[in-house]
This record gives sequence, C-alpha cells and structure tokens, in this order.
Amino acid sequence: MPLLRQGNKFVLLHFHLVPYYLKVLFHLLADLSAQKSSKFRIYAIVGAILAASAIILLTVILVLWMKYNKKRNQQPKPYSRMMDNTHSSFGSRTSLTKSGESTVFSFSYDKAIEFPYNEVCDATSNFSSSLKIGQGSYGSVYLGKIRGNDVAVKQMKNTKSKEFLSEINILCKVHHSNLIKLIGYAAGGDSLFLVYEYARNGALSDHLHGSTGGGYNPLGWAMRVRIALDAAKGLEYIHKHTKPLYVHRDVKTSNILLDSSFRAKQISDFGLVKLLDHSPEVGAAVSRIVGTFGYLSPEYVRDGRVTTKTDVYAFGVVLMELLTGQPALRRDASPGNNRSIEHRTVVDYMALLSKDCVEDDWRQRPDMSGVVFRLSHILASTEEWENQHCSRTEP
Repeated sequence: MPLLRQGNKFVLLHFHLVPYYLKVLFHLLADLSAQKSSKFRIYAIVGAILAASAIILLTVILVLWMKYNKKRNQQPKPYSRMMDNTHSSFGSRTSLTKSGESTVFSFSYDKAIEFPYNEVCDATSNFSSSLKIGQGSYGSVYLGKIRGNDVAVKQMKNTKSKEFLSEINILCKVHHSNLIKLIGYAAGGDSLFLVYEYARNGALSDHLHGSTGGGYNPLGWAMRVRIALDAAKGLEYIHKHTKPLYVHRDVKTSNILLDSSFRAKQISDFGLVKLLDHSPEVGAAVSRIVGTFGYLSPEYVRDGRVTTKTDVYAFGVVLMELLTGQPALRRDASPGNNRSIEHRTVVDYMALLSKDCVEDDWRQRPDMSGVVFRLSHILASTEEWENQHCSRTEP
C-alpha cells in the first residue's frame, strides 16, 4: 500500500478505507455461506478470515512503526536538546547541529530566526576585536551586517544556556518600540549567539560618562528628558502590559540604547528578569542577588525581595545620572580610600521625581505609570520653554 512521507511522519493512504474492506469481506462470507458446497464454503471462510487478519495486523504494524519513527526523530541532539523550549516559543521548524549548520523551513516577521553559524561568523569578520562594541554581563557584543542590515551580535559561552534561553523566550513575548528587538539566534563551536537590532548611537552611559571615548557631544536637556521618558515607557510595558509580568532587575544607563534618532530602547540582560508569579506589589523572593551595584534597591539587597519597585529604584538612579552626568557608583576621592559609594546628588527639577523613585521604603515609590505621567509633563514644559527661548533670541 503506498505511503506518503510528510516531514518525519508516515501517513498511510486510504487508511480510512480499512472498515470498508472488512465490511466487504464479511458480505463475501455471508454470500459464500449460502453456497451448497460445504467444502468450498469452509475454504472461503478461512481465506476471508486470514485476509481480514492480515489487514488488521498490517495496520497495527504501521501504527507502531509511525510511533517509533516519531519518537526516534524527537531524540535530542547536542544543541537541539538545549533549544527544545526555544523552538516551541518560535513556532517555526528549525534544525540545529553542533557544527552550526541549520535550516529554517518557515518563520514569520515577528519570530526569531535561527541563523547558520557561518553566517554569524561572516557578519562579524570572525568576531574581530575591531567590531567589538560592548561587554555585557554574559558576553561580548559585536557589530555585524546580516542580509543587508546592521545588527548587534552578543556572544555567550554555551555554559550560559539557561540565560540564553531565558533571554530568547522573553524577547519573543515582549514587543514594544522602547524595548530592543531580538532578530535571531545561532549556535556553534563553544558559543551561543543572540542577534539584535543595532542601536546606532550606542548606550546612554557612553554619552553621559564618555566610557568609550567616542567623542559624543553632551546631550541637551530636552533630549535627556525624552530619553528618560522612552526608557520609562519600556519598563511600564513589562510591568503592566505583558502576561506574565516581568521585572528587569538590571536597569542602568549602559542597558539603555539609543537609535539613530536618539530614541531610547531598554536592552537586556533580560536573562536577569524575574518572572512574577504573584501580584507586582507582593513580588517574589529570590535566593540570588543579580544586577549592578549602585542600582540595587535596599529591600532587594536586604531581603531578596523582587517587585516592580525594584526597577523603579534603579530607574531613579538613572534619572540622577541624567541630571548630574555622574556615574551611579564612583570611587571616593579621599587618598588611600578605595571604598565604593553610591552617588547621590540632589539638584533641581527632576530631583524630586528621582528622589521619590529611590525611597528606601518601596511602598512609597511611584509605579512606572506615575513616572511616565510626570516625565511627560516635564518634557512638555521643557519643549515649551525652549520654543519661547528660541523665539526671544531670534533677530
């Protein structure tokens, strides 16, 4: 009987006709039983029974064969074992081998693409040091060009598979103009790779602290407020408008990227995100403190308590950096004193908002919707003031 191969499954053609065949055989039995020759009738009955048994046996064998092939094809391979959960999130059929060879059978615009390992290597000139643009908590970041588009490629050791899968799974579920977009992923050698959209103007920290020596011009006041508003909207989205809700746990100026129009996009490391299984206000307790010193809230360090207000505290530190241009953590200037202290400078205007965000009592901090509301008014007032100032200075 002909078989049709579809992927890794075998489909028996005309399988639904088996009951019909059996019915015909039993009709034949009935007709033959009416014959006068008892000897002929016995032979016919035995033959019909054998034919029906053969059909049933063949059907059982084919069903067991299909189940066996399905189970065998689902056996995990070196990298596919690690990516089983990831593939289920994408909804696309992919295969990935240890050598990095891969085939993408189907994907939609909003799904992450599995890139061949050699394509990622070519895009970054084999991860040339001249194309290195950053160093994250879990790996180096390189500038690359894939299929005509500039991208940022984060390289991670394959020992970080848990963080790798966490970042992919979350970024495939959250979509917002102020969150960085995950384009795809790859694996090969002893590394894992995440491919992001490229933020042309780098990290906010580069503009505030000159950490890369890139010769950036100082940011104007209106632009600083706009960047703060963009970043706040990204956090508001993951705090209130995703299911489930998320806490970033590593909000800082080096994780806020700026595109070609200086619009802010919140970046990972999303591998640090804690899933909130309870209400945002109750939060969850964690056994391991992650994040960056200088941005960690008191209750998080003291009790391991994670709520959305954990991110609000860190965002308050970002506001202070925008106000002062100083880093969140600095060395004491006293001779012989190597103790690091958190930088806290109180200045006018946005100082009250940043102060509210870094309240020791997390219950007293505003939520991100309140922060967005206040920043929107600050930006509107700033733009109105700048327009009036420009009109007065025009000849």
